[in-house]
Amino acid sequence: MQEILETLGQRMRGWREKQGISQEDFAESCGLHRTAVGLLERGKSIPRLDTLLVVAHGLGVTVSRLLLGIEHCGRLPSKAADLMQRARSSEIRTQRKRRERYDE
Repeated sequence: MQEILETLGQRMRGWREKQGISQEDFAESCGLHRTAVGLLERGKSIPRLDTLLVVAHGLGVTVSRLLLGIEHCGRLPSKAADLMQRARSSEIRTQRKRRERYDE
């Protein structure tokens, strides 16, 4: 689990830095405390779903993009990995349907 949290934190930090935003400014724009963002970026805190939504929005990405492939970074219980795989498959089907409707 720690490896997953660290990978998530590295992604967050990388996207934030790529946008040239300081940790303090990012935290303020998300309505989070700077230390909370620091803990997340170091993989020292397990984010709640609402926090993931706020962080992803602040980074300009979807939560699914933020978490894409994260299950391969560490050992997830098999049920959790299965649920993530199903969610990804469902999202892919939804995107295909949207494209098909758009192409019509």
